[in-house]
Amino acid sequence: MKKLLKFVLFLPCFCNYQCSTQSKPLNLLSGESVDGSNTKNAGSVKDINALISYNGSARVIDVEEKNRGGRFELVHNAALQNDDGMIFPALDTKDAHWVRITAKDEAVNLKWYGAKGEGRPYYKDDSAALVKAIAFIAGKGGGKLYIPAATSFYAYNGIGILLPDNIEIYGDGDRSEIKHINPEIGGDFYRGVIFFTTSYGSTNFNGITRAPTSEIQDAKKGQTFIVAKNNEAGSGWKPGDLIGLGADYFFKKNLEFKARYSQFEINEITKISGDTVYLKYPLSINLLYAQPLKESETGELTKKGKQKKQNENAEKYAKQIQKNQNDLSGQNEKNSGSPVIIEISASKTYNDQFKAYDRISRNIYLHNFKLSQADYNMIKNTPYSASKQPNNVIGLGGTFESKFDHLTLEGVGTFGGNLWNRCEISNLTIYSQWKLVDFGYGSSNTKMHDINWIFKPTKIRDTTTALVYLNDGTHDIELYNIKVSGPWSLGNIFQLAGGAHNINVHDVEINLPQYDMAQGRAISVRDDNEQVYVHDVTFKNVTFNVKNIQFYINVNGVDIPNVNKNISFNGVHFNQQSEHNGNAVTVNNSRGIQFSDVSVPSGNIALFNVPECKISNIKAPNSNLVFSGDKPQIVNSVYKQIKMSSATNY
Repeated sequence: MKKLLKFVLFLPCFCNYQCSTQSKPLNLLSGESVDGSNTKNAGSVKDINALISYNGSARVIDVEEKNRGGRFELVHNAALQNDDGMIFPALDTKDAHWVRITAKDEAVNLKWYGAKGEGRPYYKDDSAALVKAIAFIAGKGGGKLYIPAATSFYAYNGIGILLPDNIEIYGDGDRSEIKHINPEIGGDFYRGVIFFTTSYGSTNFNGITRAPTSEIQDAKKGQTFIVAKNNEAGSGWKPGDLIGLGADYFFKKNLEFKARYSQFEINEITKISGDTVYLKYPLSINLLYAQPLKESETGELTKKGKQKKQNENAEKYAKQIQKNQNDLSGQNEKNSGSPVIIEISASKTYNDQFKAYDRISRNIYLHNFKLSQADYNMIKNTPYSASKQPNNVIGLGGTFESKFDHLTLEGVGTFGGNLWNRCEISNLTIYSQWKLVDFGYGSSNTKMHDINWIFKPTKIRDTTTALVYLNDGTHDIELYNIKVSGPWSLGNIFQLAGGAHNINVHDVEINLPQYDMAQGRAISVRDDNEQVYVHDVTFKNVTFNVKNIQFYINVNGVDIPNVNKNISFNGVHFNQQSEHNGNAVTVNNSRGIQFSDVSVPSGNIALFNVPECKISNIKAPNSNLVFSGDKPQIVNSVYKQIKMSSATNY
């Protein structure tokens, strides 16, 4: 009894409990072996209802029911709570419970919680089962959830489930499908989401930049420690905590409720000694003091959004902006240049939408099942409301050291978000109308590979967006072995902005033969200002098949003296001639651009103020090379002629 009581009081400690007698059955709740004499005298009932009403003398009962059955032990403990899956009430006394017995490390089965997997009519059972099963795993500090193959699908209706740390969810491939049958359900931003991997969002009211910060001394890439200013280290931090590390504070689109850091990553504390915080991973960015941008360079930061009332919550935004300024130690509306630690532990800022403290999740593993969204409200059998656009089925991002593989995702939105850190995303089949991926602010050190993305028309209005969007300080991202196909034609294909850097895109096939956008760009790279600019980017072995597009490649840079942006296009081929009236490739104000083995079937190649530009093995028989400023270095290339221009941009 003492051991059981001790377990209840310190539940998370038992998630990795090692039983010394592995041959005996285990109580999954406590991790302890069941008394042998009890198992020898086990009783038997047909179903869970019979278990709850059982009044015999047996203390271990076998339940015969196919989906919810199993072996249960009678436990007397007032602290236990019935959860309709692992723990059921018993008639013995008011403090008695039937607790499911499982093998060591056995996964929780979704059907134990009453899930049916028979489609829309059972959405209440399936939704409740998902919530309860994940809550049980969260309560014990982590574990596995198994989603068995379903007759039809598991119907989900809710605002999305915030996943705990240390959880693995897996199934039997596409036969284990969870479908959001009413994707209109959700908050102001996130509808149609089944799993949230974090509570962080895209604005200061739902994001990391509202959390308190502590200034740190400059730290360089590769460094394995940081030093706090003013002896602030150790203020509630401990080894194992995750912290955000940021520098170069700026406002996205000059809106204060979308604050960002162009240099940002998440790291783990291994040790604290005085004012020094030691890190698990060497820094992948420089955290250096930068002079704040002048208002003339950043634009008006506060007035635009309020005056134009860019959303219905302008008054709420204004109040939160003020709160944000109070929270951000050392920050102000014109940008503070000091690098900072952002305290992202789950005790700093309360998120009203999720009814939980904001946090970054870690050690999540999702694999071998399917997540999807209905094309309409299956409960009411009605089309979507035009104003309620569904988001991704996996929402927000915000996860550290996690894996997502062998998944099928189907819906309007499927995958993306902010703050993906040290994750691997692989072997995904995606049917989507929206983006392939959007790695937003703070995403870093993450790989996405072996992806088959297929356009899926839906009954939702089209949303113009980039197919692949890397922005707001996204860095150290590798995308490879990716195939894209279908009649998609909704925006730029690759778009990099907001200081994205150390990006490696290779071995990609883009087959969009019906793509027809007069203003579209196959590859778009855009600088924000002289502190927030895209650099160190490689596109290698990437092929495009598109019908009509304005720009094959468009680099719209900011002139920064003596800064080599190191952007290269190697083995990039455009296989279908578009109806160009002018320039098909344009580069502005970017030192150190390289083109090698690039095919351009139509339109001119225009380079304006692109010093140290190198061109080799270009196949552009219908193109003129037009340049202003320094002449590019050209070898082994085919083109019509080279012309010098007085223009300064396209």
